[in-house]
Amino acid sequence: MAAAWPCARLMAACLSPSERAICASRSPLAMLICSCLRPSDAAISARLESTRPHGEQSPAWIRRQLDKVDQALAAASRGLGEKPWCSGNAFTLSDIAVGVALGYLDFRFPHIDWRDRHPNLARLAEKLARRASFAETLPPSP
Repeated sequence: MAAAWPCARLMAACLSPSERAICASRSPLAMLICSCLRPSDAAISARLESTRPHGEQSPAWIRRQLDKVDQALAAASRGLGEKPWCSGNAFTLSDIAVGVALGYLDFRFPHIDWRDRHPNLARLAEKLARRASFAETLPPSP
């Protein structure tokens, strides 16, 4: 079932076997959402760990979480390829999910240089940023 939907590679790369089984028992839309939430979940975990007092932080934990983010970005980039949108020629929920994840990285991890490593994701993010729904929901500037 997972191979029938466009982001199957993202799901395979970003979810553990048990997470894939849970998502596969639901609709293709649920599988997509599960896949796109995984990189956000890892980024949030890294962010929360970095807010702990310095003596209590685990740099190894933060690195593991950011490695998951890197893997998810690579998988999303491969899945997007040169298509105009994540699922082909039409704007869908998958574009929203990827756009939100990329926006979170920009907001909380501006030092991660994902745009140079994944120019196709950068083009998608720029296209999404021009949409009113994205522009109107940007977090406040520091």
